Amino acid sequence: MSTKLSAYMGGLGLDARDKLEVAANATVTISDGATLGNVHVGDGGKFIAGAGDDLVIAHSGSAATIDNLTGDLTITNSADDKDIILQSDDGSGGTEVYFRADGSTSESIVYYSGNEHLKTQQTGVKVTGNVDVTANVGVSGNVVVGSYLTIANTNPAATDSLVVGGNVRITSGSLIFADGSTQSSGSGVATFPTGDYGLLDSANSASDAFGQVTGGLTTFDMLSSPTGSVSGQDLGALT
Repeated sequence: MSTKLSAYMGGLGLDARDKLEVAANATVTISDGATLGNVHVGDGGKFIAGAGDDLVIAHSGSAATIDNLTGDLTITNSADDKDIILQSDDGSGGTEVYFRADGSTSESIVYYSGNEHLKTQQTGVKVTGNVDVTANVGVSGNVVVGSYLTIANTNPAATDSLVVGGNVRITSGSLIFADGSTQSSGSGVATFPTGDYGLLDSANSASDAFGQVTGGLTTFDMLSSPTGSVSGQDLGALT
């Protein structure tokens, strides 16, 4: 049996101590299901679902909460090629998109001030802008640098900016030192520039980053062992 309440019936007239109970498997329809109909719950009131009050949606008057107490909380958009969009205040009286799950491309996109900054793709992750890393970065594959790579020595206890545990291969171009001297790929012996250019390891031992003994050296050979003798110059904290 279906019982409809008309807008002209003056409401249910329930006492605050009473409650409206709906039989199991019944459906409550607000309005006729096509036109507008509202359910109002005052501040502190709750929409509760589940036999054990498992899902609670509430507003305290100053903040709203969605509290799921059992199992996963799944938000699904089943409309073809449509998105799930998270928006919040933009700091200027409006709103803006902070996150988009793109249903047409399967991409997850993170925005800042309306601009796309991080996107998951089939091949990995695309970052637009700078990446500020305060800890280590581990790379199991190749690193491709489009323009140039800058390494800044931020450790005042060491003189090394780059420590290499294996070989360094130069396929074209030259290795350029701070005084302007160079060592070209495939060339022979080049004179070591004076001063400390971080060729020693971080322990400041008497060997350079290429594993060669630097005690008593003034020249550096890309093809064979370094040769020469020290002439009072600091080859990377030998003193």
